Amino acid sequence: MSNAVSPSQEELGEHIEQPLETKGGGRITYSFSDKDKIIHKDYTDAPWLTRKVLHLPEAMLGLAVGIASMSTLYNNSYKHLDLYDDDTAEIVALTFASIGIVMIAVYGIKVILCWDKVANCFYCPTDSAVFPLIGMAFMTFGAGCQPYSPTLAQGMWYFGLLSYAALLGNFLYRNRYCNPYYMSWNDIRDTTVPLLMIPFVGIELGTVSSVTIDVTWDQQENKPDFVGEFCFFAGVVGAIIIMPPTMARLFFGAPLSDASMPTIFIMMAPKYLMLAAWLTNYPTNATGPHEMVAHALFVCGGWSYCYTHYKVAQRALSLPGYYLPFAFSFASFTFPIDAVAIALMKYYGATGWDWSKKLATFVFGEANLVLALVVCRFLLELYRNLTTQAPTICEGDQEDAKGKTYEIQPGGSAHGGSNPKLDLQHDLI
Repeated sequence: MSNAVSPSQEELGEHIEQPLETKGGGRITYSFSDKDKIIHKDYTDAPWLTRKVLHLPEAMLGLAVGIASMSTLYNNSYKHLDLYDDDTAEIVALTFASIGIVMIAVYGIKVILCWDKVANCFYCPTDSAVFPLIGMAFMTFGAGCQPYSPTLAQGMWYFGLLSYAALLGNFLYRNRYCNPYYMSWNDIRDTTVPLLMIPFVGIELGTVSSVTIDVTWDQQENKPDFVGEFCFFAGVVGAIIIMPPTMARLFFGAPLSDASMPTIFIMMAPKYLMLAAWLTNYPTNATGPHEMVAHALFVCGGWSYCYTHYKVAQRALSLPGYYLPFAFSFASFTFPIDAVAIALMKYYGATGWDWSKKLATFVFGEANLVLALVVCRFLLELYRNLTTQAPTICEGDQEDAKGKTYEIQPGGSAHGGSNPKLDLQHDLI
């Protein structure tokens, strides 16, 4: 299915094309012209700030969304759990949303100063899945600043939606060969990781956050308008596409590495985001004609919640010390648990069952605890990275510059050996 080439350092970045055998017997042409992407740069004499931001992991985008999503979480906790007054909820929501956007801005400094470093992720079929998180952060920020500036809120939400669409397009382009025509089912299964669910179902967050700023709700008809329903059903289609290979990978494929294991929590997001989006679109009918859909999503979400916690606990208990070592990929636990809590609050608001309120309160506490622990450990590890000597060549590329053999993968990337990016052993951890 693939051929191997050994580009010399002089050839890197030049237009190189290699024919590929497809599963169907045909041939396609894979091009290095967009450098999919082997970029090398010496940072030995780079300015101090450049050498420091080089250490910022792409996982901070996930943490930024996890923090920004707390704004939607606190807005819903005020409406459904009555934990505090309206003014307090608005202040807390704006604070979390602002912190998330500041983190995106900090990462933007890395994009400006170390674009070649970011490009290695941007062009990678796997790592490019994290960039739609930027659009998701802007959509949640729009919801958080609604009480203070409705115009800014709507502008940020639409900017986030457009950013998400553009970055989703980049992700799909990088994975243009990852389909049954070019790859066997086993290959698709073994190259699928939970991280890939982000661009497929993240658009559901658009529906959940948009109702706060009235951009997807038809006030005259008292029903969701086209944008709200489109975001919901687009997420449903994405879930139908990505869930089968992801489930097959977890049940039958190669196990995730210890550092990548926390990304399994992303599995909670699709069901609960769909539940939250469904109850956002049809809040008054949740116990009427749409009751069965809400209950079905709740049951499926409950299964994913229990399964992901069980698998992580099982892996932790199998390791020395009975705990999972911290990795930056733990940031992928923050925004899914926010989605769980938001969905359960909306579910309680629709059903009014006391046990669902207790469950929502419990997960609300878990979301706050998880965020606090992950932020503290994230900052500690980031501090350790920033106080160490910066690498002189982009991480992971030093061996590549010496003429390592590259295998042209049908998934759309060039990796050496056993594909070290398969389990996110890149900037995500």
